[in-house]
Amino acid sequence: ADAAGKELVRCLLESEERRPVTLMGFSFGARVIYSCLIELARHQDLWEEQQEQEEMGEVIEQRMLQQTN
Repeated sequence: ADAAGKELVRCLLESEERRPVTLMGFSFGARVIYSCLIELARHQDLWEEQQEQEEMGEVIEQRMLQQTN
């Protein structure tokens, strides 16, 4: 179920279509969806960290440019 959930995340993230998706499952399918949601949350955390680092890098670059001018 965990491997299937990770594969589902990969498919969702690599899809060119960006639209809402409804995930429904029972028993094993519910476990796959649970694993998928956990993995999506992990990807969200990584994405947010990356965005914060990029923003901090831009602020530092701007300050360095201001100091040299």
